[in-house]
Amino acid sequence: ETMELLLQERGEEIRVTRNVLISAARFACDPQTVRLLLARREPETNIDKEIFLAAAGNNSKGSEIMDMLLDECGQDTIVDEEIIRRIAQNHSQGLAMMKMLLCRQQAGFVATEQIICDAARYQDREMLELLVNNAGGSDLPITGKTLCSVADNHWRGRTLIEYLFDLLGRSLPVSEDALISVADAGSSTADYVLAFILERWPDIPVTDRLLEAACTLPSSMSLLLDRRRDCLPFMRMIQKLATESDVRSGWVLGMLLDR
Repeated sequence: ETMELLLQERGEEIRVTRNVLISAARFACDPQTVRLLLARREPETNIDKEIFLAAAGNNSKGSEIMDMLLDECGQDTIVDEEIIRRIAQNHSQGLAMMKMLLCRQQAGFVATEQIICDAARYQDREMLELLVNNAGGSDLPITGKTLCSVADNHWRGRTLIEYLFDLLGRSLPVSEDALISVADAGSSTADYVLAFILERWPDIPVTDRLLEAACTLPSSMSLLLDRRRDCLPFMRMIQKLATESDVRSGWVLGMLLDR
Protein backbone atom coordinates (compact mmCIF):
# COMPACT_ATOMS: atom_id res chain seq x y z
CA GLU A 1 0.00 0.00 0.00
CA THR A 2 2.85 2.37 0.78
CA MET A 3 4.52 1.73 -2.58
CA GLU A 4 1.24 2.09 -4.43
CA LEU A 5 0.54 5.44 -2.78
CA LEU A 6 4.08 6.65 -3.43
CA LEU A 7 3.88 5.75 -7.12
CA GLN A 8 0.47 7.39 -7.47
CA GLU A 9 1.53 10.65 -5.84
CA ARG A 10 5.12 10.99 -7.05
CA GLY A 11 5.35 8.46 -9.87
CA GLU A 12 6.66 10.95 -12.41
CA GLU A 13 9.72 11.62 -10.24
CA ILE A 14 10.55 8.01 -9.44
CA ARG A 15 12.95 5.96 -11.58
CA VAL A 16 12.56 2.22 -11.07
CA THR A 17 16.08 1.09 -11.88
CA ARG A 18 17.83 -2.26 -11.69
CA ASN A 19 19.06 -1.48 -8.17
CA VAL A 20 15.52 -0.74 -7.02
CA LEU A 21 14.34 -4.08 -8.39
CA ILE A 22 17.23 -5.90 -6.69
CA SER A 23 16.31 -4.37 -3.33
CA ALA A 24 12.65 -5.18 -3.81
CA ALA A 25 13.34 -8.78 -4.83
CA ARG A 26 15.60 -9.30 -1.82
CA PHE A 27 13.58 -7.62 0.93
CA ALA A 28 9.91 -7.31 -0.09
CA CYS A 29 7.47 -9.05 2.25
CA ASP A 30 4.60 -8.58 -0.23
CA PRO A 31 5.06 -9.79 -3.83
CA GLN A 32 2.64 -7.10 -5.03
CA THR A 33 5.31 -4.51 -4.20
CA VAL A 34 7.61 -6.17 -6.73
CA ARG A 35 4.79 -6.41 -9.27
CA LEU A 36 4.14 -2.66 -9.00
CA LEU A 37 7.81 -1.87 -9.55
CA LEU A 38 8.18 -4.28 -12.46
CA ALA A 39 5.31 -2.55 -14.23
CA ARG A 40 6.99 0.86 -13.74
CA ARG A 41 10.60 -0.08 -14.46
CA GLU A 42 12.75 1.92 -16.86
CA PRO A 43 12.45 0.69 -20.47
CA GLU A 44 16.11 -0.39 -20.61
CA THR A 45 15.96 -2.21 -17.25
CA ASN A 46 16.01 -5.96 -17.88
CA ILE A 47 15.42 -8.64 -15.27
CA ASP A 48 18.94 -10.00 -14.98
CA LYS A 49 20.74 -12.61 -12.90
CA GLU A 50 21.34 -10.27 -9.94
CA ILE A 51 17.61 -9.75 -9.56
CA PHE A 52 17.03 -13.52 -9.58
CA LEU A 53 19.81 -13.97 -6.99
CA ALA A 54 18.15 -11.36 -4.80
CA ALA A 55 14.80 -13.17 -4.99
CA ALA A 56 16.52 -16.49 -4.25
CA GLY A 57 17.79 -15.00 -0.98
CA ASN A 58 14.42 -13.55 0.12
CA ASN A 59 13.50 -15.40 3.33
CA SER A 60 9.92 -14.13 3.42
CA LYS A 61 8.29 -14.33 -0.02
CA GLY A 62 11.11 -15.59 -2.22
CA SER A 63 9.09 -18.34 -3.89
CA GLU A 64 6.25 -16.06 -5.01
CA ILE A 65 8.65 -13.37 -6.19
CA MET A 66 10.76 -15.90 -8.11
CA ASP A 67 7.61 -17.26 -9.77
CA MET A 68 6.60 -13.72 -10.76
CA LEU A 69 10.04 -12.98 -12.25
CA LEU A 70 9.99 -16.18 -14.29
CA ASP A 71 6.52 -15.34 -15.61
CA GLU A 72 7.82 -11.92 -16.62
CA CYS A 73 10.88 -13.33 -18.41
CA GLY A 74 9.39 -16.38 -20.08
CA GLN A 75 9.85 -20.13 -19.88
CA ASP A 76 13.26 -20.20 -21.58
CA THR A 77 14.98 -18.19 -18.84
CA ILE A 78 18.10 -20.04 -17.71
CA VAL A 79 18.32 -20.53 -13.95
CA ASP A 80 22.00 -21.34 -13.51
CA GLU A 81 23.88 -23.13 -10.72
CA GLU A 82 24.64 -19.96 -8.76
CA ILE A 83 20.94 -19.11 -8.49
CA ILE A 84 20.00 -22.68 -7.55
CA ARG A 85 22.74 -22.70 -4.90
CA ARG A 86 21.37 -19.50 -3.42
CA ILE A 87 17.94 -21.15 -3.32
CA ALA A 88 19.38 -24.22 -1.59
CA GLN A 89 20.93 -21.94 1.04
CA ASN A 90 17.58 -20.25 1.79
CA HIS A 91 16.45 -22.20 4.85
CA SER A 92 12.88 -20.85 4.94
CA GLN A 93 11.89 -20.42 1.28
CA GLY A 94 14.31 -22.75 -0.47
CA LEU A 95 12.08 -25.82 -0.57
CA ALA A 96 9.10 -23.94 -2.01
CA MET A 97 11.32 -22.33 -4.67
CA MET A 98 12.92 -25.64 -5.61
CA LYS A 99 9.53 -27.31 -5.98
CA MET A 100 8.35 -24.42 -8.14
CA LEU A 101 11.38 -24.68 -10.45
CA LEU A 102 10.89 -28.43 -10.84
CA CYS A 103 7.16 -28.03 -11.54
CA ARG A 104 7.99 -25.48 -14.22
CA GLN A 105 10.68 -27.83 -15.64
CA GLN A 106 12.86 -24.77 -15.63
CA ALA A 107 15.72 -24.67 -18.15
CA GLY A 108 19.19 -25.01 -16.67
CA PHE A 109 18.16 -26.97 -13.56
CA VAL A 110 20.83 -29.54 -12.70
CA ALA A 111 21.44 -31.00 -9.23
CA THR A 112 25.24 -30.71 -9.04
CA GLU A 113 27.52 -31.85 -6.21
CA GLN A 114 27.72 -28.33 -4.77
CA ILE A 115 23.95 -27.86 -4.85
CA ILE A 116 23.49 -31.19 -3.03
CA CYS A 117 26.07 -30.03 -0.45
CA ASP A 118 24.28 -26.70 0.10
CA ALA A 119 20.98 -28.52 0.56
CA ALA A 120 22.59 -30.94 3.02
CA ARG A 121 23.95 -28.03 5.06
CA TYR A 122 20.85 -25.79 5.15
CA GLN A 123 17.77 -27.88 4.37
CA ASP A 124 15.81 -30.88 5.60
CA ARG A 125 15.26 -34.37 4.26
CA GLU A 126 12.45 -33.35 1.90
CA MET A 127 14.74 -31.00 -0.01
CA LEU A 128 17.50 -33.60 -0.31
CA GLU A 129 15.01 -36.20 -1.53
CA LEU A 130 13.70 -33.73 -4.09
CA LEU A 131 17.19 -33.13 -5.50
CA VAL A 132 18.17 -36.80 -5.44
CA ASN A 133 15.00 -37.81 -7.25
CA ASN A 134 15.58 -35.05 -9.82
CA ALA A 135 19.19 -36.13 -10.39
CA GLY A 136 17.93 -39.57 -11.43
CA GLY A 137 19.87 -42.69 -12.27
CA SER A 138 22.75 -44.13 -10.27
CA ASP A 139 25.10 -41.22 -10.94
CA LEU A 140 24.23 -39.27 -7.81
CA PRO A 141 26.63 -36.41 -6.97
CA ILE A 142 26.93 -37.50 -3.32
CA THR A 143 30.51 -37.35 -2.08
CA GLY A 144 32.60 -36.99 1.07
CA LYS A 145 31.81 -33.27 0.92
CA THR A 146 28.14 -34.14 1.24
CA LEU A 147 28.84 -36.01 4.50
CA CYS A 148 30.68 -32.97 5.86
CA SER A 149 27.73 -30.73 4.93
CA VAL A 150 25.32 -33.08 6.71
CA ALA A 151 27.53 -32.94 9.83
CA ASP A 152 27.40 -29.14 9.63
CA ASN A 153 23.59 -29.10 9.63
CA HIS A 154 22.80 -28.37 13.30
CA TRP A 155 19.09 -29.13 13.22
CA ARG A 156 18.58 -31.84 10.60
CA GLY A 157 21.92 -33.63 10.28
CA ARG A 158 20.72 -36.72 12.12
CA THR A 159 17.78 -37.40 9.82
CA LEU A 160 19.86 -36.60 6.74
CA ILE A 161 22.67 -39.09 7.49
CA GLU A 162 20.03 -41.74 8.17
CA TYR A 163 18.37 -40.92 4.85
CA LEU A 164 21.65 -41.10 2.91
CA PHE A 165 22.49 -44.46 4.48
CA ASP A 166 19.00 -45.79 3.63
CA LEU A 167 19.54 -44.51 0.08
CA LEU A 168 23.09 -45.73 -0.61
CA GLY A 169 23.96 -48.17 2.18
CA ARG A 170 27.60 -49.21 2.01
CA SER A 171 27.96 -47.35 -1.29
CA LEU A 172 28.09 -44.16 0.75
CA PRO A 173 31.47 -42.54 -0.06
CA VAL A 174 33.16 -43.11 3.32
CA SER A 175 36.91 -42.48 3.43
CA GLU A 176 39.43 -41.32 6.03
CA ASP A 177 39.40 -37.80 4.56
CA ALA A 178 35.60 -37.72 4.63
CA LEU A 179 35.51 -38.84 8.28
CA ILE A 180 38.09 -36.25 9.26
CA SER A 181 36.08 -33.51 7.55
CA VAL A 182 32.98 -34.69 9.45
CA ALA A 183 34.91 -34.59 12.75
CA ASP A 184 36.15 -31.08 11.95
CA ALA A 185 32.66 -29.76 11.11
CA GLY A 186 32.45 -28.15 14.53
CA SER A 187 28.67 -28.46 14.90
CA SER A 188 26.67 -30.18 17.61
CA THR A 189 25.62 -32.80 15.04
CA ALA A 190 29.11 -33.91 14.01
CA ASP A 191 29.48 -36.41 16.86
CA TYR A 192 26.23 -38.16 15.97
CA VAL A 193 27.06 -38.31 12.25
CA LEU A 194 30.58 -39.65 12.81
CA ALA A 195 29.43 -42.22 15.38
CA PHE A 196 26.60 -43.29 13.03
CA ILE A 197 29.14 -43.97 10.26
CA LEU A 198 31.67 -45.70 12.55
CA GLU A 199 29.01 -48.09 13.87
CA ARG A 200 28.15 -49.16 10.32
CA TRP A 201 31.75 -49.36 9.10
CA PRO A 202 33.48 -51.31 11.89
CA ASP A 203 36.51 -52.08 9.72
CA ILE A 204 37.53 -48.46 9.09
CA PRO A 205 41.21 -48.06 10.07
CA VAL A 206 41.66 -45.98 13.23
CA THR A 207 44.50 -43.72 12.16
CA ASP A 208 46.31 -41.06 14.17
CA ARG A 209 44.71 -38.36 11.99
CA LEU A 210 41.21 -39.64 12.73
CA LEU A 211 41.87 -39.87 16.47
CA GLU A 212 43.17 -36.32 16.58
CA ALA A 213 40.25 -34.99 14.51
CA ALA A 214 37.67 -36.69 16.75
CA CYS A 215 39.19 -35.39 19.98
CA THR A 216 36.16 -33.31 20.99
CA LEU A 217 33.51 -35.90 20.03
CA PRO A 218 32.78 -38.21 23.00
CA SER A 219 30.57 -40.81 21.30
CA SER A 220 32.88 -41.16 18.32
CA MET A 221 36.00 -41.20 20.49
CA SER A 222 34.56 -44.00 22.62
CA LEU A 223 34.06 -46.13 19.49
CA LEU A 224 37.54 -45.32 18.18
CA LEU A 225 39.26 -46.13 21.49
CA ASP A 226 37.46 -49.47 21.65
CA ARG A 227 39.06 -50.34 18.30
CA ARG A 228 42.56 -49.08 19.07
CA ARG A 229 43.77 -49.47 22.63
CA ASP A 230 47.49 -48.85 22.29
CA CYS A 231 50.00 -46.50 20.67
CA LEU A 232 47.63 -43.55 20.77
CA PRO A 233 48.97 -40.15 19.62
CA PHE A 234 48.35 -39.11 23.21
CA MET A 235 50.39 -35.91 23.36
CA ARG A 236 48.92 -34.47 20.16
CA MET A 237 45.41 -35.33 21.34
CA ILE A 238 46.04 -33.60 24.69
CA GLN A 239 47.39 -30.53 22.88
CA LYS A 240 44.26 -30.32 20.73
CA LEU A 241 41.96 -30.78 23.72
CA ALA A 242 43.80 -28.00 25.55
CA THR A 243 42.93 -25.51 22.81
CA GLU A 244 39.20 -26.28 22.91
CA SER A 245 36.74 -24.55 25.23
CA ASP A 246 33.91 -27.03 24.56
CA VAL A 247 32.77 -28.92 27.68
CA ARG A 248 32.98 -32.12 25.62
CA SER A 249 36.77 -31.77 25.61
CA GLY A 250 36.75 -32.40 29.35
CA TRP A 251 34.69 -35.56 28.87
CA VAL A 252 37.10 -36.86 26.23
CA LEU A 253 40.11 -36.00 28.39
CA GLY A 254 38.63 -37.97 31.27
CA MET A 255 37.98 -40.87 28.88
CA LEU A 256 41.58 -40.83 27.67
CA LEU A 257 42.99 -40.76 31.21
CA ASP A 258 40.72 -43.63 32.27
CA ARG A 259 41.92 -45.73 29.37
